[in-house]
Amino acid sequence: MRDTLDFTFEELPLLIGNGIEAGHVNGTAEINFSDDGEWSVGAIYLDGYKAGKPAQLEVDTRSEIFLNILDSLERGSRKDSVEAKVWAKLEDMGVRAHSDFREHNTLHRTYQGV
Repeated sequence: MRDTLDFTFEELPLLIGNGIEAGHVNGTAEINFSDDGEWSVGAIYLDGYKAGKPAQLEVDTRSEIFLNILDSLERGSRKDSVEAKVWAKLEDMGVRAHSDFREHNTLHRTYQGV
């Protein structure tokens, strides 16, 4: 089963160097996930304004901005938050928690004599 959720981020730095965070942005990432907890980023939208009204701008997947945000979501400071939101959504859908899968796999391997 594949599903999608929106992950909202605030003050995510676009650049980090010498311990300095710069270019903080707010936005939303579209997170695609499966019932085993595996997930990936589908699209990223940044909050902005058009004609004085709030609007979102989709970030080009080939841009450095996209890659910087993607790195933060998949491997950096926001990874744990994304994973927690994915598992919360799965639990709402009735899927067993990640720790239950790990426990089941350990027990299953024990019964197999592995």
